[in-house]
Amino acid sequence: MQIGDKVRFVSEVGGGIVTRFQGKNTVFVEDEDGFEVPMLVSQVVVIDEEKERRSMPKDEKQEASSERREMEPCDRPITFRPKVVERAEGNVLDVQMCFVPNERKADTWNLYLVNDSNYKVTLQILRPQGEAYYMCASMQLSPNTKQKLQEMALDEVGQWEHIVVQMLAVKEDKPFTLQMPVSKRVHIPPQKFHKAGAFQPTPFFPQPALSFSLVKD
Repeated sequence: MQIGDKVRFVSEVGGGIVTRFQGKNTVFVEDEDGFEVPMLVSQVVVIDEEKERRSMPKDEKQEASSERREMEPCDRPITFRPKVVERAEGNVLDVQMCFVPNERKADTWNLYLVNDSNYKVTLQILRPQGEAYYMCASMQLSPNTKQKLQEMALDEVGQWEHIVVQMLAVKEDKPFTLQMPVSKRVHIPPQKFHKAGAFQPTPFFPQPALSFSLVKD
């Protein structure tokens, strides 16, 4: 098993693409919704798609092929919800915005939001328009996950120079320490995208990223 392999879970519905490993026993799998799920290595199996296709009856092969053609990715039903895996240090609220270079396109970055905590975070990103504000993103971040927000070209970076981030953090189905609502102005200088030294290694991505802390309690 290696990064990039397509896998399925052994004891529950779901699967995805291997993104990274933690130690010898834990693998992180990104599902079709973009959530990164930590699983024991013993609980995932690499999918040999060609072998599975050959073993299908002829009618099932045709039906599966037809379904792949007819069903758009946005129409696929959500069949898997990641389990909340808490970490001892995860009760400190830590949410970051990370710009990761797109290796396939020059001067293009993938914008991720990283929730490195045991809390479920509801988050909105606002952009000023004159004296008012425009909501350009609204989402929920599951505990200890990262979520891709969008791909951004160089000429779009300036639109994100001044933003306001609002968020609320809670835990589901268990008691937790109350976290106050957050409203924070964030400055993202466009010139930093031209400085190689601004991109630093992080535990969340295989390549260096330009990171901005949204909250660190």
